[in-house]
Amino acid sequence: MRATNREINIFNMSLLDILTGMLGAFLFLMLGLLPFYSKAIKGTLISEEEKRKFDEVKKLLEKGLKGPLSPEEAAQLRAEMDRLNNENQQLRGENQQLTSDLQQTKQDLQAANHEKNFWSGQGAIMALTTVWDSADADIDIMIRGPDGTIYGPKKGKVLGKDVFKEGLDSHGVGGDGNPYKSSIETSAFELAPGDYLIFYRVPNNAPPAAYANLFGYWVSRDAAYDPAQVNSGSVWINGGGLSASNSSRAKPGGLYAWAIFTYDPVKKTVTWKSTIDKLPSGIQLPP
Repeated sequence: MRATNREINIFNMSLLDILTGMLGAFLFLMLGLLPFYSKAIKGTLISEEEKRKFDEVKKLLEKGLKGPLSPEEAAQLRAEMDRLNNENQQLRGENQQLTSDLQQTKQDLQAANHEKNFWSGQGAIMALTTVWDSADADIDIMIRGPDGTIYGPKKGKVLGKDVFKEGLDSHGVGGDGNPYKSSIETSAFELAPGDYLIFYRVPNNAPPAAYANLFGYWVSRDAAYDPAQVNSGSVWINGGGLSASNSSRAKPGGLYAWAIFTYDPVKKTVTWKSTIDKLPSGIQLPP
């Protein structure tokens, strides 16, 4: 006959079920109380209502660890956990909305920076158009910049410097084979801060009557970033006629000053000077 096993084991499955159940309830309650702890850690003030609910859940937790809860207390604890779960879902929704708003703000900021870089990169430009009555003389109108760079309608050398071609020279023969009855030159160049000198060169063999009526026009365009505008940019366009060239007094074979203007990139202005002084060596006023 087999002997009965009388070994006593207090850690049976029923006890383990109770212990794991209590541990699960403890962990679940701690998760539910986490918002209250996080507010306290971050220094956020807890309202009186939140403090009251916190104290009630804390009491139920302490009592649950010591012994079973009454049906009323269990129902109260269950209701509180449902409330905390609902608040958690609401906070998740608010967090998703904040994440979406943050992403949209980043996109708007990138678009604004793109617009700003575009308009800030738009430099100021000056364009000149000069005309004289005859095609018998090839007058060259040139511009000397603040750094000494010389611009003109065709390449060449003036005052020992290369002329940067920034325009068109219409002096000569047209597409139909006939010479132009008048001459037009155009030049366009970017503006930098400082003074610009407009001057012209009369060829050695030019008859004075051919260039006696030299005149011209100017147009400038500037742009800047302006978030108040619909397209985030503002454009300034100015223009008018050049002052008298006094070309009728100019002698063949010389370089003659015509006008001086100053560009201010802060004020976006082109200011013409009434008098011409401090001319570079080799350039003179018409006698």
